[in-house]
Amino acid sequence: MESIYFGVPVIATPLKYDQPLHARLVVEAGVGVEVPRDDSGQFKREGLANSIHKVIVEKTGEGMRSKANELRNKMKDEEDVAINETSEQLFQLCVKGKQKQ
Repeated sequence: MESIYFGVPVIATPLKYDQPLHARLVVEAGVGVEVPRDDSGQFKREGLANSIHKVIVEKTGEGMRSKANELRNKMKDEEDVAINETSEQLFQLCVKGKQKQ
């Protein structure tokens, strides 16, 4: 989430727990790639190098970076709305508390 929050595409190397699911979601969202594993389930340096190349050098990486920036802007807009709503709720609580005195 932090990578996307800052508009940075993800090069996912999921190990366990929820990481494989998150890696697939990143790929489906178009904001990253998952490093492939070999037949024994291991990461190989060639797969990692190809994944990095895909995100940084190849044309497909431009799309990922663009999509990551779009999601970043959306997250920041939603964050601003949430902060404003929270501020208004706190203000209303203060006003109600003052009226009770």
